[in-house]
Amino acid sequence: MRDTGLLQTLDRGLTILEVLAQARYPLTLADLSARLGVHRSITHRLVRTLQAHHLVARTPAGYVLGTGTTALGRAALPVVQQVAKGEVYHLARRTDLTAFLVVRDGPDVVTLISVDTSSARLNVVYSPGARHPLEVGSPGLAVLAGGEARPEERPEVTRGRAAGYVVTFGEVIEHQGSVAAPIRSAPGRAIGALALTFGHERPGSRQIDALLDSAAVVSARLVQAQLRGAVVPDLDASAEPSGTP
Repeated sequence: MRDTGLLQTLDRGLTILEVLAQARYPLTLADLSARLGVHRSITHRLVRTLQAHHLVARTPAGYVLGTGTTALGRAALPVVQQVAKGEVYHLARRTDLTAFLVVRDGPDVVTLISVDTSSARLNVVYSPGARHPLEVGSPGLAVLAGGEARPEERPEVTRGRAAGYVVTFGEVIEHQGSVAAPIRSAPGRAIGALALTFGHERPGSRQIDALLDSAAVVSARLVQAQLRGAVVPDLDASAEPSGTP
């Protein structure tokens, strides 16, 4: 059920952006209207408004995300991107596997940075903006393992808390596994995870050690940035701040 406190027009416009981000091909006005459950004339006005802000672009085959979304994506969580981007690239080159970083967003994790190498054996990536529940797949489970123990948590989380990383296979993308280590901004507070993807051949100790090293580097840089005054959003909060009308 949708939150009745939402502003309907804004909610519909943002839904269009989410739908286009998840689509693998351009969507027509009829496609978007069906996804929204509204008349085409309403969808057309929404799309025209988004086009005016360069957030949606029209192609002969339909609508796609516009160039304005690129700038928004690059500006998302700037502190995290600044301290992590170079290390994610370094990890991908060091392991010859696709490396990516997720951040927690309430009950989900969202991919913020993803890097695959030209020689990577597996080129399926968790694209920036991709979202899945915390309780599914190693990135989300690693975030949970980076926090305090909870009743009835998955065994993978408990083992990951002791080992420093979590491994799963086929939970988010079929025939693809991932191994992830938590990224912490403070002791006991994981805001995200650094991860590697693999096929049927599980990463060896050298690659896992590289993952743990990079996760420690990103965590240390994040803490240092905070000590210098940088602010990291409370990414695990799902409620509005106190005092919000």
